[in-house]
Amino acid sequence: SSARARGRHGSRLPAVRPGLGLLPAGRGSAVPEIPIGAIFDSNQIELKNAFFLALQMVDKSRFKLKVNYTMTNVNSSHSVQQSICHQLFPWGAFAIFGSTNAFTVDSIQNLVSMFHVPYITPGIVKAENPKSQDYVLNIRPRHGKAIIEVLEMYQWTTFAYVVNSHEGLHRFQETVRIYQRDHFYRDLNVQLIYVANTHVAYPELARLDSLLKSQSRKHVVIDLDPPEVISDFLPQIREMGMNRREYHYLATGMSVTDIDTEGLKHSGVNLTGFQLLDYKNLKVKDLKMRWEDLCIQKRLICSGPIGYPLYEIALLMDGVEVFTRALDSLLSKPDTRRQLLDSLAAMRNPANRTDCVVKDDSAPSAIASHRLRNPNVYAYHNLGSSQTYKTSHVGELLMKEMTATRFDGYSGSVAFDSNGFRSNFTIDVMELKRSRFWPVGYWHTHSGLEKLYTYANATNHTSSMKNDTTMIRVVTIETPPFVNLVVPKPGEPEPTGNDRFEGFCIEMFDMIAEQLGIKYSIHIVHDKKFGAKVSEDPVKWNGMIGELLSNQADIAVASLTISPERAEFVHFTEPFLTFGISIMIKKPKKEKPGTFSFLRPLSQEVWIYIVAGCVGVSLGLYLCARISPLEWQVELDEESPPTQKVSRNFSLLNSMWFSFAAFVNQGVDLSPKSSGARMVASVWWFFTLIMIAYYTATLAAFLTVELLKTPISNWEELAMGKNGILPGTLDAGSTKAFFTTTNMKPYKQIGEKMEEFKHQVYVNSTDEGVRKVRESKGKYAFLLESKTNEYHNNLEPCDTMMVGQPHGDKGYGIATPIGSPLREKLNDAVLRLREKQVLDQLYKKWWVEKGQCISDSGGGSLSALAVINVAGVFYILVAGLGIALLMALLEFYYIANREVSKSRVSFAKVAMTSAREKMFGQSSRESTVPVEPQLPPSAQCYKRDVQSRQLMQSPTPIPPPPPPPSSLQPQQQPQMFQPQAGYGRNCGFAPSKDDPVSQRDFTVPVHVHYNNTSNEFQTTASDGRSFLKGGNLM
Repeated sequence: SSARARGRHGSRLPAVRPGLGLLPAGRGSAVPEIPIGAIFDSNQIELKNAFFLALQMVDKSRFKLKVNYTMTNVNSSHSVQQSICHQLFPWGAFAIFGSTNAFTVDSIQNLVSMFHVPYITPGIVKAENPKSQDYVLNIRPRHGKAIIEVLEMYQWTTFAYVVNSHEGLHRFQETVRIYQRDHFYRDLNVQLIYVANTHVAYPELARLDSLLKSQSRKHVVIDLDPPEVISDFLPQIREMGMNRREYHYLATGMSVTDIDTEGLKHSGVNLTGFQLLDYKNLKVKDLKMRWEDLCIQKRLICSGPIGYPLYEIALLMDGVEVFTRALDSLLSKPDTRRQLLDSLAAMRNPANRTDCVVKDDSAPSAIASHRLRNPNVYAYHNLGSSQTYKTSHVGELLMKEMTATRFDGYSGSVAFDSNGFRSNFTIDVMELKRSRFWPVGYWHTHSGLEKLYTYANATNHTSSMKNDTTMIRVVTIETPPFVNLVVPKPGEPEPTGNDRFEGFCIEMFDMIAEQLGIKYSIHIVHDKKFGAKVSEDPVKWNGMIGELLSNQADIAVASLTISPERAEFVHFTEPFLTFGISIMIKKPKKEKPGTFSFLRPLSQEVWIYIVAGCVGVSLGLYLCARISPLEWQVELDEESPPTQKVSRNFSLLNSMWFSFAAFVNQGVDLSPKSSGARMVASVWWFFTLIMIAYYTATLAAFLTVELLKTPISNWEELAMGKNGILPGTLDAGSTKAFFTTTNMKPYKQIGEKMEEFKHQVYVNSTDEGVRKVRESKGKYAFLLESKTNEYHNNLEPCDTMMVGQPHGDKGYGIATPIGSPLREKLNDAVLRLREKQVLDQLYKKWWVEKGQCISDSGGGSLSALAVINVAGVFYILVAGLGIALLMALLEFYYIANREVSKSRVSFAKVAMTSAREKMFGQSSRESTVPVEPQLPPSAQCYKRDVQSRQLMQSPTPIPPPPPPPSSLQPQQQPQMFQPQAGYGRNCGFAPSKDDPVSQRDFTVPVHVHYNNTSNEFQTTASDGRSFLKGGNLM
C-alpha cells in the first residue's frame, strides 16, 4: 500500500489518484495496459490538462496507458521524492512525466537514476555533470551556446547580467567562462545583478542604472527562472525610465514573442530574445487552436502575462510523443515486447511489491538540496535480483529507444544525444522593432548562429571612422533627381569614382560623410531594383536590400521607401524626405473660358438667389409705398377736363426699375419717403455693395484663367475606370506591394485592376512609366511617389501632371544592415541636416530651380482678354437693344390703336401721321393749321385765366403804355376795365353747378392804374384787394 508521511510542518503528502486517465487503444483485451506516472505542481493545472490533451492526440494502437498523476509542490525536494516513490511503488510506472525547477532537479535525477526509471520533463535543464542524468530526458533544449554567440555577434564586452536563482548563477558563470575562453576577451567587464523578488525589483534596477551610467551603450542580459517572470520585470524597467534608446536587453527565455512589451513599443529601446516555436507552422497553429479550445472548455487562463506559455505545452506534447513512439517501437519487436510484458507481470505480482519511504528529518535549504548526492530514500523487502533486473532493464530499454527517436514535433526537430539532451534543434533570434518582434537570425546546434541578414563588423566600422582606412560601400540606383549620372560636356573627360554621380542624395550624403569623417565609394545596384522579397524559404531579396543582406554593400542611399517589410530585414534612419503615393496622368489641353464666363465668379445658385432678391426687394418697395401715406401725392391734371389725381412714384414697374438700377450701381430720380421703404432700399444697397465688390474682385481672375479639365481628379474615379484610364506602377517596389496587399477602398480595387491587366500596366523603371503616360493618349495613369511625380512634371515637354491628393505619409531613408553601428551616426546626421533646413534647400535646388516648366500658378504677367472672354456681354447688349426696340414698337402700336378708337380714323393714317411727327416733326409737304377746339364756357374762362397768370408771371417786362391823350381832362375818372365779351357772363359770381372751373374761379370789377415811377400796372378790385407785380392777389 501507499505510504503516507507528514513533513516537519505537519503538511500531508499529496494524495495519489490511481487509475485516472485510462485511455483505450482499440485493440481489444490483448492490448497491454502500460502504467505511467505524472507529477505536476499544484499551481500547474494548465500543464496537467495539456498532458491529458497530449495523450488523446498520440497514436496508441499497440497499448493502453494507465495514468497515475500527483499534484504536489515541486519546489519541495521531499514532496517530489515522495511523489516519485508513490509512482514506482506500488504503481510500477514504466516512466514518469513531471515538472522540475532549479531546487529539485538534482534530487529527481538521482532518484530516478537509482531505480532506472525514465523521467521525461519539459522543465529546467541542469547542465552540470551530464553523466548523472542518465534517466532524465530533457525535452527543453539547452541554448547556452546560442546566448554566447549572440553576445559575440553584438560584440558586447561590457554588460550587466541579471539573475534570480541559483541556476541562473550557474549559467552566468558558464557563460562568462566560455565567452572569455573561446573569444579571448581579456578585458571582459560583466556586472552581476541578483534580483531576490522579480515582482519588486526597483532597488536592483536603480543599482543597475547607476552601474551603467558611464556607458554610452547600456547592455543587459536578463536570465530569470522561470523565464515567464520577465513579464513582471519589464514593466518595472519602463517605470524606472530604463526603456531609453541607449539600452539593449537580451532575454534568455525561449518565447520572447509572448512577452508583453506594451511599455517598450516605440520607446527606442532594443530588446533581443529567442523564439523556439514557429507560429507559422501548421502543427503549431493546430496546437494553439486545440489548446485555446480546451482552455475555454476548462475555464483556464492560457494567455497573457499570467497564462501558461504555449512553448511549455508544446514541449510536453513532444515528450508524450517521444515516449509513445519509443513504447510502440519496443512492442512491435518480439524480443523487447516479451521483456516488457514479463516485467509488467512481475510488477503486478503482490509478492514483489515494495514500500518506498522518504525520511524528512533534515529539510535542506534550496542551495543545500541543489548539492545533494545521496538523498534519504530507502527501499525495503522483496527486491530479488530477478525483479530488480527486469525493472531496471525496462527502463534502460525505454531510455535507449527514446534517445534514438527522431521526428518533427511542435518544438521543431526532436532528437537526443546519449545523455538525454536535445540535439539537432533550431531556435530563432528575434529583435523588437517598433511594435513587434522580427527575426534577425537563427541558431542551430551544429552550424551555430546563422545570421539571416548581414551585420556590419563593429570594430572595423569604428576604426574606419577614426583613421579613414576603410571605405564604406554605398549602393544606389539611378532615379533623378535623387541620383543622376553625370553627362560630361563635349571635350571634357569622363568622370570617375564618386564624381560620376550627382543629385539630391549624392549632395546629402557628401554632407553626412563630412560630418562623420568617413570615406565611401558609390556603385549602382546590379539589377537596377530597389529591393523586394523574391523567396520565403530561404529568405532572398533582390535590389539594394539584397546587396545589403549579401554583404555586397554597407549602406543604401537612394529614394528608398521605408516600409515594414523592408524594416524587418534592414535598419533605416529617420526619413530625409516624406511623400505619399500619387497619380500621374497626361496633362490635357487647356480650354478657353466660355461665352458666359463673366458669370463664373458667382455660382448658378447665387445668381438665382440674386434675381430672387431683386424681385423680393421690388415687391417690398411696392408694398411699403402702397401702405405708407407718405408715398402718396395729389396732382392737378391739366388735361381736359381738369381733375385732381392721387398717385405714388413706386409703382410695381418703378420699384423693379429702382431695384435693378441699385444693383448695377446706377441712380434714378425716384427716392423713397417712408421709413419702411427707406429701410428696404438701405439693406438692398448694402447687399449690392458687398456682392458687386466680390464680383469685381474675382472677375479678372476668372476671365484671364484658362480652364484645365482633367479626365480624373481623385482615387475613386481611377478605381472606377473613368474615361477608360488604366492604373499602373513599377513591377517591383513598395508601391506595388501596397496596392496588392491593402484592404482599403478604393486602393484595393486599383490593385485588383492592375493585377488583371498586369502585362499592360507594370513597368520596369520610372522613366518607362512616364514615357508610357505620354504615349498612351490619356488612357494610362502611373502611380508613383509624389516627389518623383513633381520632378517629372517639371521636365520638358511639360505634358504630365499630378491629380488628386497623395495617399499616405511615407518617407525615404538611408538603409543599413541590422546591427550596424553606422545607423545611429547616420540617423543623428540626418536629423541635424533637417534641423538646419539644409534638406529643404536641396529640395528647392533640385526640384524648383532646375525645373524646365513654368508653373501654372506662377505670378507671370496677365494675359489680355480675348473676344471669347467677353462675348457674352456683347450678346446681352445686342439682345437688350433688340428687346428695347421691340418694346418701343409695341408701345407705338398701343397708343396708335387708342387714337384710332377715339378719332375713328383708320389705323394706317394715324400710324403714318404719328410716325412722321415722331420721326421728322411737322411734315414739309403739308401745312397743318391747328384748329382751336371748341371748349365749354367754363373751360374757356379757365383757359383765359391760365393764360393771364402765365403772362403776369412772365419775366419779360410789360412795355409802358402810351401817354394819355390831351383830350383827357384831369377831372376825368379812370376808365373801368371791362371784361371781354362773355367774360362776365361766364366768369362772374354766379358759377354754374355743372362747371367745376366756374365753381373754383371768379372775377370782380377791377381798376387798372399805370405807375410811371415803378413802371408797373396796379390793379385794384372792387373789394379793395390789389394785384401787384404780376397779378398776385394781395
